[in-house]
Formats: sequence, C-alpha cells, structure tokens
Amino acid sequence: MAIICTPSELAELSKCFTCLTAAQRSAAQTYALAVMAGVSLDPAVLMEEAKCFFCLTPKQLKMVQPYLMCLIAGGVAPPSPGECENVEGEGEPI
Repeated sequence: MAIICTPSELAELSKCFTCLTAAQRSAAQTYALAVMAGVSLDPAVLMEEAKCFFCLTPKQLKMVQPYLMCLIAGGVAPPSPGECENVEGEGEPI
C-alpha cells in the first residue's frame, strides 16, 4: 500500500502520536530514522554526521523532514505545488 505524501494525508496518519510531547516526538523520530538508515545510534556520532544540515533554518528542516520520512515509508513522488497546503501555524510543531 503506497502512502500519498500530501500534508493532509500525513496529518491524518499521524494523529495517534499527538499525545507525545515535542521532545518525545523528536527523540522517537530521530531513533526511527537512524534505525531505518542503518547508522550508529550513538548521539555523538549522529551529531557529527548531521553537521552538514546545520546550515538549514529550523523552518527548512521542518519542511524537509516529513517529505523524507514519507519517502522512507514507501511514499510516492512528491505532490505537485497545487496539492501543497499552507499549514504554517497549525498544530504544535514536531
């Protein structure tokens, strides 16, 4: 079953995680991504290997992460610009 990588679909599929705090969600995401990528789970190693992403703003990171996670989960090609919704300001940031 393919996952459609649109903001509304991802929001619907992630409802069961709303009980977690932002810190818990971030830790769980980082762990899951490291496991899926098959890299070290050592935080110091992950920080060293991720240093090239420090040039991105927090907003840019928040825009890129759901897209990458959707693709890792087997999602299909990115949505066209007409399918993207402006969800800025909705809900608590991940």
